[in-house]
Amino acid sequence: MHRDYRSTANVQVYIFRDRVEVVNPGGLPAGMTEADLGTRSVPRNPLLFGVCYRMDMVEQIGSGVRRIRELCRDYGVPEPQIMPQEDWMTVVFPRDPVKAGLGEEKEKKTESTDPVTDQEEPESRPESRPESDLGEKILKILENDPLSKSNLAKQLGHTSISGALNRQIRNLLENNFIEHTIPDKPNSRLQRYRLTEKGREATTRMES
Repeated sequence: MHRDYRSTANVQVYIFRDRVEVVNPGGLPAGMTEADLGTRSVPRNPLLFGVCYRMDMVEQIGSGVRRIRELCRDYGVPEPQIMPQEDWMTVVFPRDPVKAGLGEEKEKKTESTDPVTDQEEPESRPESRPESDLGEKILKILENDPLSKSNLAKQLGHTSISGALNRQIRNLLENNFIEHTIPDKPNSRLQRYRLTEKGREATTRMES
C-alpha cells in the first residue's frame, strides 16, 4: 500500500538476532515530513488504500505508525527506528533474543540456583485458569455480553487501554479463553471479545 510502484525494487525484510529491518521502495510522499509520521495520512496508492480502508485494515488518519509504536511498547521492546531517505524508507525493529526463543532464556534457567524462580514459571499454572488476576477479571466481565477493548477498560476502571490489558487479551485469545466476534477482521474497529466454552468453564470454577 505504501511502496512506490514506479520503482522496480522489492520490499526487503532482513532478520538479525537483535533486530528486524524492513526496507520499502519510495521515500516520504510529497508534502509529508518525518515529523508528520503517526499524525498525518498521505496515501501513495489511493486505490489500494481505499480497498484496505473498506476492509477495516486502515483508518485514514495516519495512525499506523502510532499503533506500531504502541504495540512495541506493549511487547516490551524499544520503539522502532524510522529512517526515511529520498528513495527508500527503512524501519528497524529492535529484537529481544529471549522473546524470540534464541537460547538465552534456556541458558539463564540452567545457571539459576533460585528454586522459587523455577516454581513461578507460567508453565506451572493449570491450563484451565488464566495466568493473572486481571485475566480472571476480564473473563468475569465478559460473562454477560461481548465487549470492545475500550469498554473492557472502562469496566475495569481504567482511564485508557493499558499495555497490561492488551497483553492479557492476547494471552486469553492465545489460550482460547476468549474469541473475536469478527474473527476474519481482527483489527476491525467494530471488534468485540466474547467467552469461549473454555472461558465459561473457567468462570464457573472461579465461582466455586
